[in-house]
Amino acid sequence: MDFSVNWLRKYIETKLDADGIAEVLTDQGLTVDEIRRDGDSIVLDIDVTTNRPDAMNYVGLARELATSGNGDMIPIPEPSFTESGTVTEENVAVEIQAPDLCGRYVARYVKNVKIGPSPEWMQELLQEAGIRPISNVVDITNYVLWELGHPLHAFDSRFLQGKQIVIRRAVAGETMLTLDGVERKLTPEDLVIADGERPVALAGIMGGENSEIREDTTDVVIESAWFNPVSVRKTSKRLAIHTDSSHRFERGADIGIALKAANRAADLMAQFAGGEVAPKPIDAFPMPFAAPEILLKSDSLKRILGVEIENDFVEKTLEGLGFSKVQGTKDGSIWQVPSNRLDVTREIDLIEEVARIYGYNRMPSTLPGVESPGRETSPSELIFNQVESVFSAGGFYEAISYSFCSPDDNLAILPKKMDMVRISNPLGENTSVMRTSVLATLMSVAALNLKRGNLALKLFEAGRVYLPKGAQADERVSMAAVAVKGVQSRAWNGREIVADEFTMKGLLNRFEQSVSGMSRITYGACDSAAFNPDKSAALLLNNHTIGYLGQLSGQVLSHFDIDYPLVALELDLSDFVGETQRTVRFKPFSMMPLTQRDSAFLLDRRIRYDEMEAFLKSLDVPYLKNFRLFDRYEGKGVPAGKVSIAINFVFQADNQTLNNEEVNELHQKMVSAFIDKFGAVLR
Repeated sequence: MDFSVNWLRKYIETKLDADGIAEVLTDQGLTVDEIRRDGDSIVLDIDVTTNRPDAMNYVGLARELATSGNGDMIPIPEPSFTESGTVTEENVAVEIQAPDLCGRYVARYVKNVKIGPSPEWMQELLQEAGIRPISNVVDITNYVLWELGHPLHAFDSRFLQGKQIVIRRAVAGETMLTLDGVERKLTPEDLVIADGERPVALAGIMGGENSEIREDTTDVVIESAWFNPVSVRKTSKRLAIHTDSSHRFERGADIGIALKAANRAADLMAQFAGGEVAPKPIDAFPMPFAAPEILLKSDSLKRILGVEIENDFVEKTLEGLGFSKVQGTKDGSIWQVPSNRLDVTREIDLIEEVARIYGYNRMPSTLPGVESPGRETSPSELIFNQVESVFSAGGFYEAISYSFCSPDDNLAILPKKMDMVRISNPLGENTSVMRTSVLATLMSVAALNLKRGNLALKLFEAGRVYLPKGAQADERVSMAAVAVKGVQSRAWNGREIVADEFTMKGLLNRFEQSVSGMSRITYGACDSAAFNPDKSAALLLNNHTIGYLGQLSGQVLSHFDIDYPLVALELDLSDFVGETQRTVRFKPFSMMPLTQRDSAFLLDRRIRYDEMEAFLKSLDVPYLKNFRLFDRYEGKGVPAGKVSIAINFVFQADNQTLNNEEVNELHQKMVSAFIDKFGAVLR
């Protein structure tokens, strides 16, 4: 907002130049973004935050400077007009039909004005602040707005039908021509100022052409009111009108200054337009202001700010800003908040007022003396930490996304019949439901990365998902990981770094080992539409599906606009919560030599390796240290429907050296059992 330094000096006697004023205001939270000079004219571009409408005027800025000891305020002259003629009520009647939207309405009647140019000094000040002079009456309303911060409007009383002012909601389909020459279609959500027949102004925003001040205007009704900020903002946004008036009403005008502003305007009209002010202004006040009172405790300033501030300074500061001390108590003092400071509602707000006037730069840099009570890490946090540890070590980057998404993203991953937890006040359709799968939000992150050329994509996220459960939501812990399938890069030695289904399986096994110390997950046929059934598997724990692993389906990739094959892992972590607190026991490595045997089998390709693994473990062969699948082949030389596999067996005793005869006997026992179980042929 632009403020003229010359205009500001009418309300503050200060030795500061423009740069000094800018520095002080900036230090006090009213940041001066720019100082513009044009001859004798100096304009400050001040970034007044939305919670400080009290500082959107010259008196408010002068108050800030005076309170911090940078000058003395120059009071506005008291009205000097002499009331004459019939009382205001005989010239105009005021009726508030929407007291919830209009908390106060002051009407001052000024007759026999002579429309002409405003004084040259007033025109110059208005122009410095970027306001175009129009006429003495209109310029005076603008002048008072910038002086006191309270919007005013002037009506030509000739055009108020029935000599009435009615503050009401608009009628559906009602229209009015505003001062900018645009015909506006109104709704019952809009508050209007009407006469006995039609709207004559949009409350708090803009007047209508049908009652504007003209060259032949003689009698004027000055409006000084308080309108509901939400109502003004809704109408202003819907009609795309932004004015100096709406800017202030939207942020909360000062309901307590309405009569003073009307009297100030009437006084100036008497001086510079020759007007005669009618006695007894109308002051309809259906919502009297109840000033809140706040207790400022004696020890709060030191505890919050870390510095001892003299009580005299505190009282002088708050009184300078318009607060009134009601009484002192054994704990501190009670302060009454002025009507222009709607942003001050708590003790911490009073402390902030003292702090910004005192100066944050004067406060020593000290560490707070806080003793942490400590906290235990929850079981779910422990499991998240374990996921982060395993997948970060595996070269994956962690993503953190919102827990809400679009319904379509949820449905792309999970069955369409599944219900969702809906948000009652969403920001938009894309954030209208809680995610039922971590993959639903992680895929959006993956798509964004791929569009930016990150083809070596490896992402994971551990978080919470939300499933409907009656009136509440079943909040569960889950994780997901995705990677672009295929060669991602090559190491310095020429080795290819590949990401595929087995990358995911390896990390899953490592996670299981880190949590449970064993692999309990088995694999079954994939029944998820999000995964390619021929290249994916369901993850089972105690015959219950807890996730999926494999290549994502083309339908999912198409939904997220991804052109690259992705492998993914989705895992419900609920069954693992609590297992991270198990006691880990170690035993020494065997010092005895180990012996290995390899065996190749030909068997039905439909037999899964996890079935073979479970069977071999069930044999409980002594001295069997480990076994692993190290080769799998289908193709030339292998009958259709068959697959050739090779398994490596490792034997080792803890306290003796095994001879070949012992190892061969154990190995043969396992091979024979394997052949019998699966109908395999030893190659």
